[in-house]
Amino acid sequence: MLLAFCCVALLARAADHASGRVLRYSIREGLSFGVVNGIVQDNDGLMWFATGDGVSRFDGTAFKNFQFDRNDPRSLPGNYVKSILRDKNGTIWVSSRDGIGEFVPATQNFNRYKPFRNTSGVGNDVSDISQGAGDRLWLALNGSGIAAFNTQNHQFTFYNQQTLPGLFTNSVLIVFEDSQGMLWLGSRDSGIEVWKPDAAGKLVKAKLDYANVPSTRINAIYEDHLRNVWIASSRGLVLFKRSEGRFYDIHVNTFHQSDIYLSLIEDRQQNLLVGVQDGGLYRLPLSQIAARKPESFVFEQVKDKDGKGITQRSVQSLFIDKDRNVWLGTYGEGTYLISAIPEKFRKFEQKTIDSRAESYLRYYGMCADKDGFLWIGTDGDGIYKTTATGETLKHYAASSAPGALPDGAVIAAHRDRQDRLWFGTYSKGLVRYDPASDSFKRYAHDPNDPHSLGKNDVRVVYQDSRRRVWVGTNGGGLGLLDERTGRFRNFVPSNSSINANDVRAITEDKYGNLWIGTYGGGLNYLNTRTMQFVSWFNAPGKEPYLSNRIIFSLYMDDGDRLWVGSEGNGLLLFDTREKSVRFFDEKRGLASNVVNAIQPESREKVWISTNKGLSRIDAATGTIENFDTSHGLQGGQFNPGSALYNAKTGMLSFGGTEGWNLFDPAQVSASRYKPKVMISGIRIFGEDRVGNEAVSLFEYLEKARRFTIKPDQPVFSIDYTALNYAYPELTRYAYMLEGLDKDWNYVQNERSATYRYLPSGNYEFKVKVANQDGVWFEDYASLPIRVMPPWYRSWWAYLLYILAVGLVLYYYQQYKLGQEKMKYEVQLAHLETQQQMELNEKKLSFFTNVSHEFRTPLTLIINPIREMMQAANADTGTHIIYRNAKRLLSLVDQLLLFRKADQQTDQLKPAAHNLPQLVTEAFQCFLHQAEQKHIQYELTLPETEIEIVCDWEKIEIAVFNLISNALKFTPEHGRVSVTVADRGEKVEILVSDTGPGIPADAGADIFKVFHQYADRRFAAKGGFGIGLYLSKTFVESHFGELWYESELDQGTAFHVLLWKSHPDLVTRAGTLADASMGTGVRAEMRTPVLLEEIAEGTLPAKVPALANWQSELLDMKEASAESHTMLVIDDDAEIRQYLATVFAGKYKMFEAGSGEEGLELVRRHLPDIVISDVMMGGTSGIDLCRQMKLDMALSHIPVILLTASTSQDVRLKGIEGGADDYISKPFDKDILVARVASILRNRNDLQRYFYNEITLQTSDFKISAEYREFLTECIRIVENHITDPHFNVKLLASEIGMSHSTLYNRIKSISGQSATSFVRFIRLRKAAQLLITTDITISETAFSVGINDIRYFREHFQKLFGMKPSDYVKKFRKPFHEQTTIDKDIFRKKSV
Repeated sequence: MLLAFCCVALLARAADHASGRVLRYSIREGLSFGVVNGIVQDNDGLMWFATGDGVSRFDGTAFKNFQFDRNDPRSLPGNYVKSILRDKNGTIWVSSRDGIGEFVPATQNFNRYKPFRNTSGVGNDVSDISQGAGDRLWLALNGSGIAAFNTQNHQFTFYNQQTLPGLFTNSVLIVFEDSQGMLWLGSRDSGIEVWKPDAAGKLVKAKLDYANVPSTRINAIYEDHLRNVWIASSRGLVLFKRSEGRFYDIHVNTFHQSDIYLSLIEDRQQNLLVGVQDGGLYRLPLSQIAARKPESFVFEQVKDKDGKGITQRSVQSLFIDKDRNVWLGTYGEGTYLISAIPEKFRKFEQKTIDSRAESYLRYYGMCADKDGFLWIGTDGDGIYKTTATGETLKHYAASSAPGALPDGAVIAAHRDRQDRLWFGTYSKGLVRYDPASDSFKRYAHDPNDPHSLGKNDVRVVYQDSRRRVWVGTNGGGLGLLDERTGRFRNFVPSNSSINANDVRAITEDKYGNLWIGTYGGGLNYLNTRTMQFVSWFNAPGKEPYLSNRIIFSLYMDDGDRLWVGSEGNGLLLFDTREKSVRFFDEKRGLASNVVNAIQPESREKVWISTNKGLSRIDAATGTIENFDTSHGLQGGQFNPGSALYNAKTGMLSFGGTEGWNLFDPAQVSASRYKPKVMISGIRIFGEDRVGNEAVSLFEYLEKARRFTIKPDQPVFSIDYTALNYAYPELTRYAYMLEGLDKDWNYVQNERSATYRYLPSGNYEFKVKVANQDGVWFEDYASLPIRVMPPWYRSWWAYLLYILAVGLVLYYYQQYKLGQEKMKYEVQLAHLETQQQMELNEKKLSFFTNVSHEFRTPLTLIINPIREMMQAANADTGTHIIYRNAKRLLSLVDQLLLFRKADQQTDQLKPAAHNLPQLVTEAFQCFLHQAEQKHIQYELTLPETEIEIVCDWEKIEIAVFNLISNALKFTPEHGRVSVTVADRGEKVEILVSDTGPGIPADAGADIFKVFHQYADRRFAAKGGFGIGLYLSKTFVESHFGELWYESELDQGTAFHVLLWKSHPDLVTRAGTLADASMGTGVRAEMRTPVLLEEIAEGTLPAKVPALANWQSELLDMKEASAESHTMLVIDDDAEIRQYLATVFAGKYKMFEAGSGEEGLELVRRHLPDIVISDVMMGGTSGIDLCRQMKLDMALSHIPVILLTASTSQDVRLKGIEGGADDYISKPFDKDILVARVASILRNRNDLQRYFYNEITLQTSDFKISAEYREFLTECIRIVENHITDPHFNVKLLASEIGMSHSTLYNRIKSISGQSATSFVRFIRLRKAAQLLITTDITISETAFSVGINDIRYFREHFQKLFGMKPSDYVKKFRKPFHEQTTIDKDIFRKKSV
């Protein structure tokens, strides 16, 4: 009985001293200074702090600081503010060393008042302000006595040793008028003196005995609810008991033995709070005044919920706000808030320090004994025995001494039905505590004794209703202890039907059978009579299914419902009667899917610990309440099985990695505290019209009660806040704008709402709030808003509109008559213009189409001529033919380029390029021409490379045309120079010549299309007149500049100025690169073939050099005519004949003259590759390619498209249609041959890789990761269904997530086989593995892989592996049951 009484007493004492949440606000949070001298709360509930460097106003989330500004007479009177007061009218007054200040809310500034208006400021140092009777404020003038200030007429009345005879000193620091009208004066070093008004209202000294009052500095004076006066001095605490008329000198035993008291206040529980210098905060219940003598008063330090003092700094000021929160103003640490709302959870944490680092002590196994004491196991620091409220009574550390705790890591704890305590350790086995000897008995694992504990890592201990002790170990399965012999019966997968060696949780049902939670085996059910285990919820595809198979906690409630806490699958509630299951997981509101421990609160409610805090679940309603560190929980994750219920107190505890929590679940309920919500500011166009701080709505709007938005203010934000000082981060908001929003917008902790371009009209903004526990209140703050219409919708605007309409109608009639007269002429002119435009368009289209048609015959001219020229006996005539054919191709390309540039259809394809290389390639095209004309031809490049972002083709053509013109107009023995120069962010290309020059009257006309300046000094040079037009168009499309300088008979210099990396070009280059990678289209940013074509005078080398990739392709082994076939489709018979000549002897050739005929031949012969022209009558090459790719029987055949068009759009359509490559006419024969060979080689490598994988052979072929992953996934899916003979391609397509046709195409391209053969090969592959790694027969193997026909199996197995199954077994099978490692190198490809 005595012990129980002590426990209850301790708990009651802890409850009396329990504090709410403690928060600190300092300079880091926005407070103007760390020294807080005074605190008040205004009528709106906002907190004001007087500091050593200005005044701060706080709305719970943000500070607004007021500072002295020498240039603003309405600013704070001074930055050092010793005192701050809210008078009875709600006005805020502040002191300074230069008078006092009155805060004006409407203007957010201060009115200043000085006691003495002298220039020196002597006598204006105000150290204290206090409320007096009526409209009077009392001011303590440091060194000048005191003054009474009338708040109505702003007049001062001074009292000093001259005007108030008998005043003990002018150095008054504190002035206080009590409830009886007595005026208490506290001095700097002379103690106190009390005055009172006489019948005439004059101040006279009160007759009091000051013998017990020390003559020292007075820091604060306060009157309690008993009308007693308390005086905080620098030499003790003084009490004036009014009933006795006597002073008492009191000294508090503080932490640092400080006897200097700075601040006083009485809280709502009638406790006197005393702020001590360098000693923190102390509390005295005022009830002791009637029960004790002052000398025996008991002061206690105010502590937080963790039992620690609030601060060790000086507490200079104290304040109790409207919500009963206590505010402390400290010297150097800012301000502290002690919430009046008690925290729901007590937290205990302890830090450990070793050579590695400082860390928190981790808590695991815990239980409560029969006396209500708590036994808390730790990870590495043994066991702590504590009171029911958490105060440590004894520490059991790990020791090797007999009877001592053998291991410091205590993972599990259990109190059995005989009130004995059992503990499971991490490495020393099971221990039982003996209270008689205060020692521990150990049960350990002995490797030589099969009847010892299975393993020393004990994770759970449980005693069933038959008083049998069960022990779950990590790695040793489940153990049953026979306490008489000390021997264990161990259940592991090798000797029982339990499916895991790691046991984490045990509970018992009403039948005496056990539910076992394991790590890796999921949930097991043990029939304790038959000792047979049954696995539950472990069947894949059958709900409910615990996929992670990890159970951390179990609890069987009174309703025969099993609560299962898992890792990753959340909480499962299994009704063992109804066999129904419910899940609680993150999707249903649970904080985390990792459930570590379970403890019941009632029949329907349980508490669980997770990796993200604690949760309370109500099974009846399905509601979930989540709690985290903001509610006072320990900061880490909670540990598996670390939980206890103390039946003595009804308290719950949960342990984690950074401490443990203790709480009464009955006290954890939603708070009804209602924070005040208010509009804090309005911002327009980002300009803060009200300082963006919380202010009174009525004062801000200056009694207008409506906010007006002008037409030129379309965007505005409304800021709001709630005065929840204790839990600002958990406050939730909802707002709506009546007239626009139909419902509330719930925005969590967001504290502003922005509106844009509201229609004119009247609106009302409303905002409501929910407290820290999510309880919503229907009270709201509101702000009426009127959005003014624009001027053009005002009344006078409508009047003007009517007048304007009348005038318009009159003048319209006049205008209509005039227009009718001109109508015929306008229509005629329009018709003529339209006809001219159509004629020009037809001409351009004609030339463009003719140019396209030229490219096909040019292909048949240039390629044979090039082959003849490469021969040793080429004559001059052959060179002439080649040069003129190239010239004709150059003219064709220039027409096409002009057409694209004129219609702006040729989009830029920018990329990063080496500009000197580009200019060099263009320069080299004219070496032969310059040599023929004996021209001094020079190129000057910078020493370093210059990289620019550009379209290689466009810039190359621009430079090419400039050099071509320079050579064309420069006479023999002249000079042409090309220079590239770095100009910082830009680069300049200069092309100069010594030609005849350009006359000044030509101007910019030379850049016009078709313009050829008629210079009578020389004969015409020929050409179209589009070269300079193209150059200027291409340069300006790169945001560059092109201009020229010329002097007659001296020469001309053309300047090209380009950006190195213009932002628009860089962005476009990145977009093209992403598109190229995403679609599989190769983004070729440069086209050297085009420059080669328009370089009309350049002759080919005898043996043209090929790029590295081309050489590699030419080195491939060519397929024989018998092994590969090719189909050529072109409506030009000569092209077909030429291609047949090119590939003769290498492929078996087929020809077709149309797309329809070609498609028919493809279906008939199934060629290995198809080469088709794009533009043909009837079915085009692109349509042919698309039809082939849509046909599952033809989709694997590669297609190369040929076209005379240089359009990138046509090229893109071809690639999107499924073409494997795309080549423009005229084409290079060697490149075409190389690309055909490359495509066929890639197909062969892919199919050989597939064969090697199927036949379990090593493969050195490098294929793309996409194909490799696809093949691996297919093998995995088929092997998962290997025993199902009905598994087919449709099921494979469904599981892999592809359509049937897409899967067929992919399989055909990889394996060259049909999809059915593909699945059969995988089955046979699995059969081969079974034959060599198991001892089953061939027939059993066939059935195991889903093939029920043994003849069918033997036939196809021999085709794939080159031998019968029986021969295969004899050659490769290992002895039965021997561990086998498959060496794939022993399998080699057999002839099929």
